[in-house]
Amino acid sequence: MAGPIRTRQSCDRCHGQKLKCPKKPGSAICARCEKAGSACVFSPAGGHPEPGVDAPPLTPPTEETATTTTTTKKPETPDDPKSVCVKQLSKVMLDLDAIWTAIFPRSRLHIPFDDLVDKTIAELSKKFSNDQLLQDFFGAAQGLIDVYPVATKLLLRLCPEDDTCNDPSCIHTLPVPAALRPLGEYVDARNSPSTIDLALGNLLLSCHLRVLDVLDQIFMLAILCFKITMNSPHPQEPKYDVSVVKIGTFTPTRDASAFMQAFLMKHLVQRLRAAAQKLGAAVAAKVQDAEGKETKLFSMQCEILLERHERKMQQLHVLGDELLECASG
Repeated sequence: MAGPIRTRQSCDRCHGQKLKCPKKPGSAICARCEKAGSACVFSPAGGHPEPGVDAPPLTPPTEETATTTTTTKKPETPDDPKSVCVKQLSKVMLDLDAIWTAIFPRSRLHIPFDDLVDKTIAELSKKFSNDQLLQDFFGAAQGLIDVYPVATKLLLRLCPEDDTCNDPSCIHTLPVPAALRPLGEYVDARNSPSTIDLALGNLLLSCHLRVLDVLDQIFMLAILCFKITMNSPHPQEPKYDVSVVKIGTFTPTRDASAFMQAFLMKHLVQRLRAAAQKLGAAVAAKVQDAEGKETKLFSMQCEILLERHERKMQQLHVLGDELLECASG
């Protein structure tokens, strides 16, 4: 047998407004409902208010409730410039590595001279035909040119933040155990403005060296193409695919396109040389104030890079002249 239905201790109106229900002894209506002239209904415990009962008035949320019910979106903070630079250089390195590994290796091109027949030439032409290769190389080289000045500034710390602490009451002035004093002095020296960021510097030089590695591979392909063309059964064969270069509605010939792309390659390499020269000069100035070997070693790496770069410039000049002669013929 079901027991009696238990009702709320507060009427629906007071319960909805979360107010204390002022019951009047001997009356079924609370003082608040009587004063407002509203029906005073006591719903079962856990139930919903009866239809027709006045709904509680809407009250604006207080500052306290607003912070608990809404989430304020924090403004996005910009990435650290050095982190952005590292990401850009890493992408350049990955792109250059992909190009370098995609080029057909020379070790797999051992072909007897007598086998240079039409079929073999056609196969080689197919393997050498890679319009995307030069396009990707130009893009990666331009990406390195764009990030070079920023990377140079960051790795040299030309605008370091002054983090010197002159407050005698700061924790930086607290003593440390005698055994840790050399470590503390080393850390202070590493954070001095004259220190070069070798990790960033080596990443920059690695990207530049990989550009020269890819150029070596491209030169290797160019020499093989010249050899095969000169010794093929047909003087005008093989016709290797060359990316089409257009200037408005004008489309140059295949040989002219090859020469124009060689000229563009030379232009990009010249700009890289100029950027490397600025880096080398700035590092050389740092060497005069450097006490350790790291800055001097990095300066030597810059010199070695520039020496190799100069050789590539000379080789590009020779290749461009030969392509120009082919285009003229």
